[in-house]
Amino acid sequence: MVVVVDSENENDNVNDEMTTMLVRESSSNFASINGNDSKEGDVGVCLPLLPDDPSTGNAWDYQWNDVEEPEPTIFPVYPVERYKTVLAFCLMFCCTCFNGAVAALITDLVPRTPMPDVVFKFVPEQKWAWQVSDTLTMLLSLTHIIVVLIHKHRWIMARRFCLISSQLYLLRGVCMGVTWMAVPGKYHASRCVQPASIEEYWSTVIIRVSRFMLSLGLSAGTEGDEILCGDLLYSGHTLMLVLTWYSIDIHVPLKKCRPLRLAACMVTFSGMIFIVMCRMHYTVDVLLAFMLTTVYFFAYYAYLLIFRHKFWRGYALTAFWLLPLVEYFEENVPKTKLPRVLEWPFDRPKAIKKFVKQLNN
Repeated sequence: MVVVVDSENENDNVNDEMTTMLVRESSSNFASINGNDSKEGDVGVCLPLLPDDPSTGNAWDYQWNDVEEPEPTIFPVYPVERYKTVLAFCLMFCCTCFNGAVAALITDLVPRTPMPDVVFKFVPEQKWAWQVSDTLTMLLSLTHIIVVLIHKHRWIMARRFCLISSQLYLLRGVCMGVTWMAVPGKYHASRCVQPASIEEYWSTVIIRVSRFMLSLGLSAGTEGDEILCGDLLYSGHTLMLVLTWYSIDIHVPLKKCRPLRLAACMVTFSGMIFIVMCRMHYTVDVLLAFMLTTVYFFAYYAYLLIFRHKFWRGYALTAFWLLPLVEYFEENVPKTKLPRVLEWPFDRPKAIKKFVKQLNN
């Protein structure tokens, strides 16, 4: 067996720090392993080597230590950057308006005959679940707002939430506009708004969008209230439930707020079940919303981790179009985990301030 080590410049950023080991077998030995068709000089193994850690002399220890960074005992300074949070909020508002505009435009075009759904086949339509799903969504959203207000780094937490939700609502608006799904249930179809006349079409669309924004996308209301139909693919209620659950779960203290984290999880999955039971959405709408929200949320936070690496621009995640947004909004934020620290933003009442402080212990 002959071992040849070639040193090549495989990456402009790495230069001489990466080498490639090429292990070549002689024709007799290589043929005995890989069959008689193998030719002399075929490459057996190609392994990239990382630069050795000076303290251990082990390349793989160097890589592992670069990933597993211990928790800092002294938290770094986190810049507030309120203007970026306001910008992220405006972006979320625009994407939400885009959702309402698409829903208002297609509500007269979607079919009223429900499509087949495996859950609909075995579970009858439950009108009461509509009100419950809206209530759970509002409850978890209000809880998230409270958590943001009492978090020590509330501006960063709010900014990240607005950015992720804006991208998800933008994608949702595109999906609704290109695929018009039929109304899922009879009760849903009975509450659809009346078709707009040609003479007053655009004024009617503007009124519909305004009502959509004022209602925050919630559609329970009273029995006779009309709603927009066609905003199905994918579920906006599920999007908000999952996103607020994840945001609460990774920002509140682990021990003292464990009941809150568990309750947020239970409310999320209960709300998803009720959404399908009341025929507000098809099962696929809920599943897609859950998966896409999960991917977007953890992809965003994955970027915050890879920025800690010296050669992060060579990673596969950098090809994702979300990267420029993350780079701009997170450029001054320390490349560490956001501390799970709560802090009452006011001096009074002192009892609440003391209670919030005790949650960190």
